[in-house]
Amino acid sequence: MALDHVNVYAVDEGDSWTIIDTGFWSKKTLSIWKSIVEKYFENKPISRVIVTHHHPDHVGLAGWFQKEFKAELWMTRTAWLMARML
Repeated sequence: MALDHVNVYAVDEGDSWTIIDTGFWSKKTLSIWKSIVEKYFENKPISRVIVTHHHPDHVGLAGWFQKEFKAELWMTRTAWLMARML
């Protein structure tokens, strides 16, 4: 059974955005995020990325958000270590 979707969230914090889970790292997912940010985020910064657990469909683009937007990464140390091993 193939995974056909991933739940991700963008929370408007007033003066910035928080992303909860990021989706897989893929060109398609990256393209979708870029268009969402450009169209809906109204030039507010993405200040934080919360990763709920280590699965690639949740942590996949966390590094891109950190690099591109200087977003702070929030996840447990165990989840971070597990993600690094995958």
